[in-house]
Amino acid sequence: MLDDDEDVGPDLSAARDALLAEFLRVFPTRRPEPFPPLVDNLHSSDAVQAAAAFAEARDWTSLDGEWLHAVPNTDNGLTTARCFLSNAALRFYLPAYLTASLKLQLDPMHTVTLGFDVRTRDALIDEARPERGSWGAYARTRWADLTPGQVRAVARFMEWHVALDERCIEVTRGLSRHRDTAEALAYYWAPRAAGF
Repeated sequence: MLDDDEDVGPDLSAARDALLAEFLRVFPTRRPEPFPPLVDNLHSSDAVQAAAAFAEARDWTSLDGEWLHAVPNTDNGLTTARCFLSNAALRFYLPAYLTASLKLQLDPMHTVTLGFDVRTRDALIDEARPERGSWGAYARTRWADLTPGQVRAVARFMEWHVALDERCIEVTRGLSRHRDTAEALAYYWAPRAAGF
């Protein structure tokens, strides 16, 4: 990813600003009360910390990349919280992560590519327990309740990242860091967005 926000160039900068406005339009900014459980289970200390940290986070627009990355005091901050958030909580907080990503503050791409890229879409969640299903089935369930506008916003976000990645390759002559993004976009997000 590029180091300087201005290095995205005028086209990607304008597209980023449009996406930020779109997130505010299509995602509710305040969490409804009562809210479903923040995490699916409390069997780990990270899940407990994630639930405690997000308990008072009722407005995703108040969560910046620094907060999402740094709290609670775990090695990986709340970037790992995405693993523990319930489906409803992840759908609510998703625009906070996407916004931080557009500002080049963190990289939440695994959250929207898991189950939709070539490596994971048919992979079993737990090979010892195949009844748990594939990552692809899990991901489709996780994102099933997004509205058409939200799906289109996520697809445009991923298109932005693919374009940014292509710009990075031009600048650095390096390999793509977000091949999974392009695969997930082509396999799931773009077709779903077009289907509405």
